[in-house]
Amino acid sequence: MVGDPLMISDNPVSVTPLQQGGTPTPYAAPPLCTVSGPVTRADGTVAAYATVTFSLTSVQVVGGNAIQPFLTSRSTDVNGILQAINLVQGLLLQVKVSSGGVTYPASTVMVPALATANFSDLFTWSG
Repeated sequence: MVGDPLMISDNPVSVTPLQQGGTPTPYAAPPLCTVSGPVTRADGTVAAYATVTFSLTSVQVVGGNAIQPFLTSRSTDVNGILQAINLVQGLLLQVKVSSGGVTYPASTVMVPALATANFSDLFTWSG
């Protein structure tokens, strides 16, 4: 099954995957999780004015929708609070934080099956 690209943004987009033979089959847009909240460094200090990069490096299928690879980022404010971002629930993503001239190693995270989540919730899955 091949799906049209799904852009992850502040507005959910519905996609129409193709079945074998090219017949469009409508699927509902996959459920999104709005992620925001504090970003901290390993020493517990807030990551003010940091850049948080989210990337999907290969196609993943969620609810019958093929989610295409993407790269997007959000910033934190003076208090280390991440600007809200909508991500498809259940995706396994790479997350990288750059703060104070240092880019920390990427971590693999799972977007929780929740309507909203704190940034730290991304790192509390078992897999």
